[in-house]
Amino acid sequence: MDGQNRLDQQDGQICAALREHEAGAAWLDALEALDCAALSIPPLPDGEEFEEALAWLAVPEDDRVTLRALHPTIRNSAELEWIRARSVASMLLHMDEVASPLRFPVWPESLGELGRFFYVFVFASILPETRALFARRGIPEAIQRATMADIGRNMLVHRKRHGTHGLAAADWLMLHPRGMIFQLGRLQFERACLGERTSTSFQDAGFSAGDPTLSIHIPDFMGSMSVAACDDSFAQAAAFFPEHFPEEAVQTAICNSWLLDPQLRDYLSPHSNTIAFQRRFTNIREGEWANDGPLRFVFGPVDWPLDDYPQESSIQRAVVQHLKNGLSWHGGVGWMPFPPRDGSTT
Repeated sequence: MDGQNRLDQQDGQICAALREHEAGAAWLDALEALDCAALSIPPLPDGEEFEEALAWLAVPEDDRVTLRALHPTIRNSAELEWIRARSVASMLLHMDEVASPLRFPVWPESLGELGRFFYVFVFASILPETRALFARRGIPEAIQRATMADIGRNMLVHRKRHGTHGLAAADWLMLHPRGMIFQLGRLQFERACLGERTSTSFQDAGFSAGDPTLSIHIPDFMGSMSVAACDDSFAQAAAFFPEHFPEEAVQTAICNSWLLDPQLRDYLSPHSNTIAFQRRFTNIREGEWANDGPLRFVFGPVDWPLDDYPQESSIQRAVVQHLKNGLSWHGGVGWMPFPPRDGSTT
């Protein structure tokens, strides 16, 4: 727009649709309240720069067609440009720090493809600042690209979960451009701090709330979680974080996942990859996953009749049989010393 703090077109179609929902209205209010005076907000990339950004984000080829078609709409709308610029600013204000900007809300279905793809333009816009941050930290380009590819991968996740094209989990993906999470082989490692609830579970080990930690994530569409693949990821992380983030002196790693639910041991072989992954951690408390968590991550849709889900793998059969038995999945939260000690899977 014209550099004003306020968005003049408060009655514009996009803002009006967002304000119909509490999260969208709160987000727009927060964007309007941002102090952007000291920021140099990158423009929406165009032409070859836009194509290069799509490649860096590993956007699937068929989705690139849609994004190219939507590009003029973003570029030519004062309302959308204001939201894009302020969305970028909200991340710029929290680059390279363990802090959370107001999370990107899901746009209402009435906005169609524009709403499902809008944040791709935000992530493409901030990419030059992200790459500059990576360069300052000395992050190798291969790790930069592997990390940012999670944005394109979450377009595949969107198809799996919703049956339509779009971008899943845009709020989660705010971590990547800010240098808060890195793909190191099979696993992702997020820079974090121990919370009050987690830290009380192992205070006897000398840790407390606010201590730096790594939160471990297992992305979809990345192949087997074999012991060898996970060992390689932990070995990479043990070298990566002391080199590139020496000031954080991480001594623990945590994982909050339905894959740590001890109930899986009732269904899976003790030699399975999932149980081997569980053995890396000390379970410190039951997780808070609802039953749709495993359904979402294993199958995608969460509202099918149980008999309609595929039963081709042991994990698929476990998830469905447990629910058919009238039981619930809770997940688990576990921790380990970092770097992992010898015998990590014992």
